[in-house]
Amino acid sequence: MHRLRSATMMKLCTAGALALALLAAPRTHGEDIITNELRVEIVSLRTDKGLVGCLLFTGEEGFPNTIEKALAHVKTIVEHGRATCVFDDLKPGTYAVSFIHDENENGKLDTNFIGIPTEGYGASNDARARFGPPKWADAKFEHVASKQHLVLHPIYF
Repeated sequence: MHRLRSATMMKLCTAGALALALLAAPRTHGEDIITNELRVEIVSLRTDKGLVGCLLFTGEEGFPNTIEKALAHVKTIVEHGRATCVFDDLKPGTYAVSFIHDENENGKLDTNFIGIPTEGYGASNDARARFGPPKWADAKFEHVASKQHLVLHPIYF
């Protein structure tokens, strides 16, 4: 009899613990929970050749092209003139994104003999370059939402 009570008590405790765990779990309503996602969509790419490389910065230092100073970097394929870079698990804060359309996949932004880019590039807020690369002040934005979507356009010469 004592053994039967112990087994019953063990089952009740296990069921109670499971019920508490399920109540404490976040409700998804059939969707995956993605927290603090930044989705950067680059549109109007002139060709599907190559890759798009995106860099995410938290400050002016190294922006827009020093990969070692970037918080994160992503490379992605181009399909139908579009590419999407996704950065997950971002804390709310100030960020800027830069990207290149590396058409020949050599890992850099190619330029002509006087330094003008021959491949597409750009930055968040569609910040334009004026006698040099886009500036941090023009490209920075606030990430506050749990899911944020930017649509950016490349610059081609």
